[in-house]
Amino acid sequence: VMALLALYVFVLVAVLALVIAWREREVAGSFFPLARLLQAGALVWLKLSLVAVMTLTVCTYAGSMLFAALAGLMLALVAQLRPLAQAAHGLIWLRVWPNLGVFDVEPLLNGLAVSLPSLLLYWLGYMVLFTGVAAYVCHQRDY
Repeated sequence: VMALLALYVFVLVAVLALVIAWREREVAGSFFPLARLLQAGALVWLKLSLVAVMTLTVCTYAGSMLFAALAGLMLALVAQLRPLAQAAHGLIWLRVWPNLGVFDVEPLLNGLAVSLPSLLLYWLGYMVLFTGVAAYVCHQRDY
């Protein structure tokens, strides 16, 4: 799944880079540095792979494909809305959930620096956690 997501993001970034290069040639201007586009693609891949491993964790105990798909979608929604947990006191339990907002490309597109090494550590921690939970649940499951 990770390789397919990487291929998908790579193709999208390549097509976008070609369109940007073609448009820059037409207007004789510079729109966007290629290095920043590659960083944005890496951030998108990190976010998608984290959603995939959360869905994989749900799939280890799901009874149907519909439940797995809907539960994976809900987990991604909760992870995207996690910044709201700082404001609402009733949602304090959400602070342990991954924050997909840290992988947003908007700051990068606005010219702000994004610390990729710290994001990689954040991503790796949650990948290990969710993969470990999925392996444990799958191992305990009675077939």
